[in-house]
Amino acid sequence: MSKKIKVKDQRSITVTRYFTPKGEPTCASLFARKEGAVNAVCEFYRTQKLGCHETCLFAPGISAGLQARLRRRGIHESGYLIPGSFCMLFSKKELAKCTSV
Repeated sequence: MSKKIKVKDQRSITVTRYFTPKGEPTCASLFARKEGAVNAVCEFYRTQKLGCHETCLFAPGISAGLQARLRRRGIHESGYLIPGSFCMLFSKKELAKCTSV
């Protein structure tokens, strides 16, 4: 008698999308600065190069071990994160709102 082996097990996850106060897509609406405070950051947000470069789990690789960096809005790129064109959470129409820095 042979046993049936499960070869497929689908799961669903819930991922929160974030927007700026102007309604533009972003990867995070709040980075909590106080201990115990709640972050509002995408589950796929990552950093590289000791936290100096912000990236995404889905960002394409640009060189050995490095993924494309995310940009930020605002002067000196100090504002909200701009999702890359590779972001799976926003439609192309929503991402088109992200062209201006």
